Amino acid sequence: MRHTKACVVVLFVLSASAALAQQPTGAAPAKPDEQKSVLSEVTFLTGYRFHLGAASIQADDPRFGWDCYFGGDIDVVDYRYGRINLLADYEVMLGEEFRSIDPNQGNYYLDLSASARKGSAEFLGVFHHVSRHLGDRANRAGISWNTLGLKAIGTRASGPTTITYNGHLAKVLQAAFVDYAWEMGGGGEVQYRLSRRYGVLARADLTMMGVDRAVGNRDSQMGGKVEGAVRLYGTGAGIEAFAGWERRIDPYPNERETQNWMIFGFRFISR
Repeated sequence: MRHTKACVVVLFVLSASAALAQQPTGAAPAKPDEQKSVLSEVTFLTGYRFHLGAASIQADDPRFGWDCYFGGDIDVVDYRYGRINLLADYEVMLGEEFRSIDPNQGNYYLDLSASARKGSAEFLGVFHHVSRHLGDRANRAGISWNTLGLKAIGTRASGPTTITYNGHLAKVLQAAFVDYAWEMGGGGEVQYRLSRRYGVLARADLTMMGVDRAVGNRDSQMGGKVEGAVRLYGTGAGIEAFAGWERRIDPYPNERETQNWMIFGFRFISR
């Protein structure tokens, strides 16, 4: 965990330095007007998005009853052609194994990314960290992994319909307990505004985790999720009610087993 924190700090400093550097070494000093133009293209804390939600899991396993999560991301620096973004999410799984409300695990997700914009698309270099922990259960071994990869996201709008899409490919740099070696996936969402206040959505995503067979003695794992939702728009935020199906890779931290289940839930989102 100490190495992970160090990597995050180093990556943040390097990314911020690259974004703020506007002229090559050895170049003549910029004139006052040029300096003002360069500085006006760099802005700070330009965007913030927050989410909070919970999903009821329809599974026979008593360890999986509710999947609750919250988090957000912030655009720390925007340099016109791209941005530096920091994301932090926390997830807690509630079951009924030992008591009626039994939080058996907590998972942390951290992303640091730098991007380049091209039309309606954006291309990002992403450092991703996942750390998983059991709740009220003995486990002294660390369970975590770090990846470094590329991600592409885009948006298309036509009248009341908005389509967003994404794809990613990443290499696992460090892994504790897990057998993951690389990750790739993609997804999309179609949103249709029925009115100023209401809309309907359909979304899907697919993830493949490549593995090191010497660690877990299994093949690459496939996971994904399909959802349908109704959204209510407020003046500063929105709320969704959704239903769907999920195939989750390794839902319990120290077990290598994929499970399928139906989900029903809600989430609050910022606009």
